[in-house]
Amino acid sequence: MAKRSEQVRKVALSVCHRLDLFEARVAQNVPSSPAAVAVSTGLAGSRGTGSSLTAVAGEVPLSVLIDRAGNDVLQALLTDAARVRSEFDAILAAGAGVIAKRSERALGYSGYRHRRSGRARGERV
Repeated sequence: MAKRSEQVRKVALSVCHRLDLFEARVAQNVPSSPAAVAVSTGLAGSRGTGSSLTAVAGEVPLSVLIDRAGNDVLQALLTDAARVRSEFDAILAAGAGVIAKRSERALGYSGYRHRRSGRARGERV
């Protein structure tokens, strides 16, 4: 059986590869200005619903890339993306469990939570 890191890497690379193919296809048909893309798609200022990806000037929005995919390719992309998300959720849950264990009250001042309490809230899981 493959290591977990290899399983996650394989699926994540599959998602990245599919997006790369979409970008290559769209690059051949993109209007000359980013404003023309925004107007033609009605997605001015959009980077795709729920996307945390930052856009570079002149970059085609994620929703436009995905909209160009055929049904089978779209389904494969979403299946792989859901699997990657599930794997990352499992990592976050396991990490949160370890933090809880290391933060037990019995550990007092030597516990993880106490040692990290001065940190910003966003740094904690």
